[in-house]
Formats: sequence, C-alpha cells, structure tokens
Amino acid sequence: MNKYRKQSILSAAAQWHLDDWVKKFDIHHYFDHIFGIGDHNASSKLDRGKELIELADVCPSQTILVGDTDHDLDVGNELGIDVLLVANGRQSYERLSAIHPNVIETRCFESFD
Repeated sequence: MNKYRKQSILSAAAQWHLDDWVKKFDIHHYFDHIFGIGDHNASSKLDRGKELIELADVCPSQTILVGDTDHDLDVGNELGIDVLLVANGRQSYERLSAIHPNVIETRCFESFD
C-alpha cells in the first residue's frame, strides 16, 4: 500500500458530467481518481466505490467518505469506511444528525429537504 495521502471523488453523477465539473472548476489535479457512474447499465455508487478502493489501493479503515446524503452513509457503511456528512448540501442537518453522529453544518448551500 502507498503511504502518501490520496484524494478521490466518488459520485452518483454521470462520469462525463463529473469530468466536465472538475474541469470547469479546474480542480481535477487535486484528485488521484474521479469516479462517477460510467455506463448506461446504471452501475451503482456502491459498485463504483468498490472499484475505487481496489484501484486506489487504500485501506478502508484508513479512509473517510465525505458526503451529503443518507445514501452516502449507506455506501460508506457497506464499504467499511468512516463517514463525515456535510449538511445543507442535499439534506438538512436535522435529517442527517438523526442518523449519524458525524455531521457538520455549513451555511454555503441551501438544503433540498
């Protein structure tokens, strides 16, 4: 296993759309891997997460998934990865803190709840 820190994106967005976003905001160089949903067979975020862990050669117990939905918590739990949820993205602080103790609240975005 590599000893340096790695940073990747795992998203339920279409791969082409995710690639466009990271290029638009010129952040692609910050990430070792950028994983969206890559095919028309609708592979799941969980499946892509498993692929990412294998490709990135990371230890799940030394990895954290930062997300903004209850689905991100489910994916992290299935992958055996600690999760930090960021509220006021897709779901509210109240909703997320009711299901997980590691939630931070931001004021940068409106929630969609």
